[in-house]
Formats: sequence, structure tokens, C-alpha cells
Amino acid sequence: MKLKKALAFLLMTALLASSLVGVISASAEATADLDVWDGTAATAYAGGSGSADAPFLIATPEQLALLVNTSGADTLGKYYRLTADMYLNDISDPDWQNKSPRNWCAPEKDNFFRGSFDGNGHAVRGLYYNGAKQDAALFAGYRGTAVVIKNLVIADASLKTTGNYAAAFAGQAFNTSTATFENCYVADTVSVESANYAAGFVGGGTCNGISFQNCASFADVKTTGASNNRYGSFVGGLTYNSGTGDARKLTYNNCIGNIVYTNYAQYPTYTASYCGEDGTADSNGSNKTYPEAVDLAEIKGENAFEQMPALTGYYLTEQYPAIKAIGVLSGDVNGDRTFDFADFAALRELLLGTSKLGLIDVNGDDSDDIRDLVNLNQRYAG
Repeated sequence: MKLKKALAFLLMTALLASSLVGVISASAEATADLDVWDGTAATAYAGGSGSADAPFLIATPEQLALLVNTSGADTLGKYYRLTADMYLNDISDPDWQNKSPRNWCAPEKDNFFRGSFDGNGHAVRGLYYNGAKQDAALFAGYRGTAVVIKNLVIADASLKTTGNYAAAFAGQAFNTSTATFENCYVADTVSVESANYAAGFVGGGTCNGISFQNCASFADVKTTGASNNRYGSFVGGLTYNSGTGDARKLTYNNCIGNIVYTNYAQYPTYTASYCGEDGTADSNGSNKTYPEAVDLAEIKGENAFEQMPALTGYYLTEQYPAIKAIGVLSGDVNGDRTFDFADFAALRELLLGTSKLGLIDVNGDDSDDIRDLVNLNQRYAG
């Protein structure tokens, strides 16, 4: 038995070493071939019919621009899926924000999203806006009763408006809308600033409810207005809807926020959720519950789960915990939101037992073994 284990270990070590051959050059080529948005909108998607079984496929930034410029009525009941990471500006230069980046599509209320968007584990990078219009975000806003945004990372972004409503995902929730955000992540390389109503996920608006499932926001959020400064890691502020009564029911399940979830009134329910600031909201009604406050410095690295023991669906990284569902979809072993050579190196350390940081189970079979390395190799070869 000991001999078999030793042979298995030697075989795994050999496979790990051989798997790295050629990956470095392939990674360099992939980095050099980034498809950066050219400022236009495509006239068609890469495929699909918009149904649940055959969603519209978005393979380029221009196709993403096509979506956000589409009338909201035309997205009602439609399904969309990313097939690649989106680069809305060239972020290869650390100083990219000062090199005349392109403003993302002008926010228009008529284009508020009304469908289902699956990021498929991919990231949107280089999202940028600097101007005076409100609703500065990936989507200007959303409306309707069945909006879903899932499996998406937003990183390396800067959104700044002298108007109201700014956020990484959506500027506003409109009227009696309901929405679900699932497995969505706003990285700490994202900054959001507006006069009022600024947040990691939804700037503000009116709505019946928002459900956040396995979501995290570490965005740098600021408001600059002289009064009514409403902000949060998740929601800036939702106002009273006189037509339907005061809903504003927000549900957080397995979520992490670096600052208050929102500093304005809401009717929240928290399950296994944590926050970098105490007393996250002026909660209305009888439900005065808050997410558990944690020290942000203590939730990086190997000790994160000790500080957040109820949290599930995440994995440890050198920085903040990453969402497992996104890691499985993208192959992002080390949690840096990029699939590259470093993920092979991280998986090697994990399989050899020399590291505890990262995701081993990239094939999603609930087992940590050499098959995960095979899966990673197949993705890279594909």
C-alpha cells in the first residue's frame, strides 16, 4: 500500500511538472492578443436565439456594447451569456485610467436591462466612465420582475460622475423591479464615485426586492454631494415607492462587503454574511439585524474562514476569498480573476500539499485530485 501511494505521488509530481511545459509561452501569447473594445457596437451576437436553452452569445466587447445599447423592451425575457473575458479598455498599463480611456456606453433609461445575463465565470475589465450623466455602470439600470445577473466578475474599473447613481453592475433599479445577483464579485480594483447613490452593485432607485446570493464587493465607493450621501458596498439607497408601498426588501446570503451594505433604510435579511463596518444600515421596520462585522485585514489569506465561519461557496486566496462557482467556471485557481500560467503553478502547490491557498476542485466534481489538473490542461489546450 505504501509503495502504491509513493508511486502515485511520483506520477502526480511528474504530471504536474510536464503540465507546465509550453504553458508559459501560451500565456504570454494570450496576454498579447487581448481584444479591447473599439468604441463601437456590433450588429449581431456571436450566436444563440436569446432563449434559455440557446442564449445570445457575447464573445467581444462590441457585442457587449450591442446589449447595453439595446432597448430594454427588446431584452425582456431574453437570455445572454459571455464566452470570454471583456476588456473595455487596455488595462495592461497600470496608469491606464490617465491614458485617455474610452467612456463606456452613454447611460440611457430606455435601455434598462430586463433579461437574464450569465457571465459564465468571466470578468469585465477596463469599465470606465468619467462625466456628468447619471447611471454610470455596466448596465445603466434594470427593470422588471425577473432580472438575473450571475457568474460575473467586474475588476479594474473606474466609474465617476458628477451626477447621481453609479455602481459596477447597475446604476438604478427601476420602479417595482425585482432582481437576483448570484455568484457576482466586485474586485478591490474597482472605484465608484457619484454625487449621491453610489455602490458596488446597485446605485439606487426603487424596487420590490433584490436577492444577493454568494456575492462580494470590495469596491472603493464614494459620494461627493453636500447632503443625502447614500452609499454602500451593495446598494447606495432605495427610495420609497408610493405606487406599491414601501418594499425595498433585500436578501443577502453568503455575502461579503468591505463597507456598509448600504447606509440608507432597507428591510434586510442576512444569512451567513459579513461586513467590514459595524451597523451596516438604518434598517426600517422590526428587523434590526445586521451582517457580522469583521476586520478586513483578517479576512485575507489562510485565516479568512476562521473570521467568517458560516461562509460557504468561497475558497481561500492570498487576498480576499474568491467565489468557488466562478473559479470552477473560469479555471481561476489562485483567485486573481485571470486564467493563466499562475493557476497551474498554484494548482501544483495545492496538489503537492505545499499551499492551502487556491481552488483545487476546478472540475467541480467535489474531489481534489489529479483529474483537476487534467481538466485545467484541457481548458488551456482548448
